[in-house]
Amino acid sequence: MSNAIRVAVRLRPLSSKELAAREVDCTTVVPPSTLLIGPPGDGQKQFTVDRVFSAAEGQRAVYADS
Repeated sequence: MSNAIRVAVRLRPLSSKELAAREVDCTTVVPPSTLLIGPPGDGQKQFTVDRVFSAAEGQRAVYADS
């Protein structure tokens, strides 16, 4: 067992309320460990963690990676 702390981000799909309000997903996943937030271009912020799980990945993928 490793003593290292791993940081993961799990994105969720937009809720029905968000979809009804015509909200848009402002995230982009660059597998396996980069998350881009914001509109494409200069306004986008980049975060790097140990693992990023997209909204399409289920609970099993999260546990399989741990």
